[in-house]
Amino acid sequence: MNKETLMSVVDKYYLNGLCESVKWNVKDKQLNINAVLATKNAITQITCSDVDIEDSDLCIFNTSQLINLLSITDDFIELKVESIKSTPVKLNISDNQYDLSYHLSDATIIPSVATIDEPPSYDFEFDVNNEFITKFIKSYAALDKNPRFTMQALGNEEKEIEIVMGAAEQHANKIKYKETGDYIIGTDVIPFPANIFKEIFSANKNATGKIYVSSMGLAKVTFEEENIKVIYFVARNNN
Repeated sequence: MNKETLMSVVDKYYLNGLCESVKWNVKDKQLNINAVLATKNAITQITCSDVDIEDSDLCIFNTSQLINLLSITDDFIELKVESIKSTPVKLNISDNQYDLSYHLSDATIIPSVATIDEPPSYDFEFDVNNEFITKFIKSYAALDKNPRFTMQALGNEEKEIEIVMGAAEQHANKIKYKETGDYIIGTDVIPFPANIFKEIFSANKNATGKIYVSSMGLAKVTFEEENIKVIYFVARNNN
């Protein structure tokens, strides 16, 4: 298996440490991952096709350690599942230099993932590309890891959506910019956690995507690249 593909999948749910423990489900060479962030305010759904791992449920408790093991391997790796009484207990990873073993955990200590109750429709949507991602990450960094940002459909003829990076207080420093999107009517300002979106965008720089936002307080972010599809559901901030 191509190591770069596997690392891309891992990065998309790991989100720089926001999610450590997940279950990988492999069926007919398709890898499916449903993960919840430790903060419980975001869920990740990933599918990756053409994965050369036997059918199994692999419980990854410490993704950081798995990343460390994968980091020393070559570009092409072989993955084999070792089981005891049909229960996977070890993921063996090998390349042309190393034979590595990652011990799998018990399924009972992997956080359960809630079912998302999506709204019948979203209030506005807009495309995400590398230019937008770069702008967002730069804005986040400029305000020294600000905890929140807002999105709002302005309700004008240009169908503009305003993004405001900055704390809720009126005197706080802020960065504003607009994107063209699609909606029927304008909305109120809706706040979301800036750090989670920053990590989502950082993990999907090379993908094309879209953001859907509901005034009920839910954002859906989708990305697709080659054989990987990913969906994030992020709950709004409380302030």
